[in-house]
Amino acid sequence: MKIKRNLLGLLRKPLFYFFIFVLALGYVTPALADYLGPDRTKTVTTTSCEVVLLECGFNTNKNIWKYNQSDSWSCASESKPWQAYPSNERTCGPANNGYEYWSREYSDNTSTQTFPPATISGTLQNCNPYNGFTSYSD
Repeated sequence: MKIKRNLLGLLRKPLFYFFIFVLALGYVTPALADYLGPDRTKTVTTTSCEVVLLECGFNTNKNIWKYNQSDSWSCASESKPWQAYPSNERTCGPANNGYEYWSREYSDNTSTQTFPPATISGTLQNCNPYNGFTSYSD
């Protein structure tokens, strides 16, 4: 009975370390597969902002009054040229012909990048054959 207890005590640590090793592989392997795998793709969605200047005018093709885009700027423009115009919309009609106002428009842009499969290569530098020792052969 004492021998059996000692044997279990000796096996407990290696089994514990083996369990930790297998558990760690479960977490590391998917991360390495994403990084080194053959189908390495990355999809990124960004939001862009644009300030649009709209002008009221008569559309002869459709025979209606409507706002049409007359200019646009990036929201990041430091000079903010759109501030020379009002930001409130009015009903577009003959009384407001030529009236201009600005509004912000946001759009989502999605891009997917596919990277080539990762390769690992290397060379040893400043190494001598047999590390300076002479070879020994029988």
